Amino acid sequence: MNTALEQARTLQDQRAETYALGYLGKPYEQQGQFSQASSLTQQGLILAQEQNINGDAREIIYLWQAQLGRLLKK
Repeated sequence: MNTALEQARTLQDQRAETYALGYLGKPYEQQGQFSQASSLTQQGLILAQEQNINGDAREIIYLWQAQLGRLLKK
């Protein structure tokens, strides 16, 4: 996922970047590193919210809100 994140940033593909950030948080969650997982998820969520001007990033926002809620609960 780190490679995907780097490539998304190089290509300036914010949609791919938000997916990479959010999915990069999952292994940290599985390892119990909730602070790092939350940070990455929040970065992905903020980026998705910035993209949602035309309502086309709602599904991404939903994914990262759900993941962040789960992390905060833990």
